[in-house]
Amino acid sequence: MPYVSAHAGPRITRGGAEAKRVLRRYFEEAWGQGDTSVLDELIAPVVTVHSQYEHVKVLPPPGPQACRDEVLLYRAAFPDLQIKWSK
Repeated sequence: MPYVSAHAGPRITRGGAEAKRVLRRYFEEAWGQGDTSVLDELIAPVVTVHSQYEHVKVLPPPGPQACRDEVLLYRAAFPDLQIKWSK
Protein backbone atom coordinates (compact mmCIF):
# COMPACT_ATOMS: atom_id res chain seq x y z
CA MET A 1 0.00 0.00 0.00
CA PRO A 2 1.22 3.51 -0.61
CA TYR A 3 2.46 5.75 2.12
CA VAL A 4 0.43 8.94 2.19
CA SER A 5 1.86 11.91 4.04
CA ALA A 6 0.19 12.05 7.44
CA HIS A 7 0.34 15.83 7.64
CA ALA A 8 -2.07 16.15 4.75
CA GLY A 9 -3.90 12.84 4.84
CA PRO A 10 -7.49 12.05 3.98
CA ARG A 11 -9.96 14.78 4.83
CA ILE A 12 -10.77 13.75 8.38
CA THR A 13 -11.98 16.69 10.40
CA ARG A 14 -13.05 14.66 13.42
CA GLY A 15 -11.81 11.42 14.88
CA GLY A 16 -13.72 8.33 15.81
CA ALA A 17 -16.66 7.33 13.63
CA GLU A 18 -15.89 9.78 10.82
CA ALA A 19 -12.27 8.62 10.60
CA LYS A 20 -13.39 4.99 10.42
CA ARG A 21 -15.94 5.82 7.73
CA VAL A 22 -13.36 7.63 5.58
CA LEU A 23 -10.75 4.90 5.95
CA ARG A 24 -13.26 2.17 5.26
CA ARG A 25 -14.37 3.88 2.05
CA TYR A 26 -10.73 4.47 1.04
CA PHE A 27 -9.81 0.81 1.40
CA GLU A 28 -13.06 -0.88 0.39
CA GLU A 29 -14.13 1.36 -2.50
CA ALA A 30 -10.83 2.56 -3.98
CA TRP A 31 -8.54 -0.38 -3.24
CA GLY A 32 -11.05 -3.22 -2.95
CA GLN A 33 -13.52 -2.33 -5.71
CA GLY A 34 -11.30 -0.15 -7.89
CA ASP A 35 -13.68 2.82 -7.67
CA THR A 36 -11.08 5.58 -7.78
CA SER A 37 -13.70 8.32 -8.18
CA VAL A 38 -14.11 8.22 -4.39
CA LEU A 39 -10.56 9.57 -4.01
CA ASP A 40 -11.64 13.03 -5.20
CA GLU A 41 -13.91 13.18 -2.17
CA LEU A 42 -11.58 11.57 0.38
CA ILE A 43 -8.07 12.79 -0.48
CA ALA A 44 -6.97 16.37 0.11
CA PRO A 45 -5.33 18.25 -2.78
CA VAL A 46 -2.04 18.48 -0.87
CA VAL A 47 -1.54 14.74 -0.24
CA THR A 48 1.80 13.35 -1.42
CA VAL A 49 2.19 9.66 -2.34
CA HIS A 50 5.69 8.28 -1.84
CA SER A 51 5.84 4.51 -2.35
CA GLN A 52 6.40 3.90 -6.05
CA TYR A 53 8.33 7.14 -6.38
CA GLU A 54 11.03 6.52 -3.76
CA HIS A 55 13.70 6.06 -6.46
CA VAL A 56 12.92 9.28 -8.36
CA LYS A 57 13.97 12.78 -7.41
CA VAL A 58 10.73 14.48 -8.48
CA LEU A 59 7.46 13.32 -6.95
CA PRO A 60 4.22 13.47 -8.94
CA PRO A 61 1.94 16.44 -8.34
CA PRO A 62 0.07 16.06 -5.03
CA GLY A 63 -3.59 15.23 -4.70
CA PRO A 64 -6.15 12.58 -5.53
CA GLN A 65 -4.62 11.82 -8.94
CA ALA A 66 -1.39 10.56 -7.35
CA CYS A 67 -3.44 8.22 -5.13
CA ARG A 68 -5.52 7.15 -8.13
CA ASP A 69 -2.39 6.28 -10.11
CA GLU A 70 -1.12 4.21 -7.18
CA VAL A 71 -4.39 2.29 -6.78
CA LEU A 72 -4.60 1.59 -10.51
CA LEU A 73 -0.97 0.45 -10.63
CA TYR A 74 -1.43 -2.06 -7.80
CA ARG A 75 -4.82 -3.27 -9.03
CA ALA A 76 -3.36 -3.90 -12.50
CA ALA A 77 -0.56 -5.95 -10.93
CA PHE A 78 -2.93 -7.78 -8.56
CA PRO A 79 -6.33 -7.93 -10.30
CA ASP A 80 -7.73 -10.37 -7.72
CA LEU A 81 -6.97 -8.02 -4.82
CA GLN A 82 -9.64 -8.11 -2.15
CA ILE A 83 -9.88 -5.78 0.83
CA LYS A 84 -11.93 -6.93 3.80
CA TRP A 85 -12.71 -4.55 6.63
CA SER A 86 -13.11 -6.10 10.05
CA LYS A 87 -13.83 -4.59 13.42
